[in-house]
Amino acid sequence: MKNKGSWYSLPTYEKIFLIGIIIYIIILFLPWTYHQKILNISSWVWGAQLLQLLIPAVGIPIFFLLKKGSPNEED
Repeated sequence: MKNKGSWYSLPTYEKIFLIGIIIYIIILFLPWTYHQKILNISSWVWGAQLLQLLIPAVGIPIFFLLKKGSPNEED
């Protein structure tokens, strides 16, 4: 166990991914996103839909990348 102060340590890729999601959500909920429209749909809705597509598209490859490099792989 590397870090005794933490009950669960995240790998670097997952930390960056989580911070990226949080920053994206903060930017998405800024007030200017409610009033801008693209094809008569709020940019807030476009951003939320893009987030729904980006999280699995980026998260799944990160998961397999980390699983492939783990030393205690049973497969």
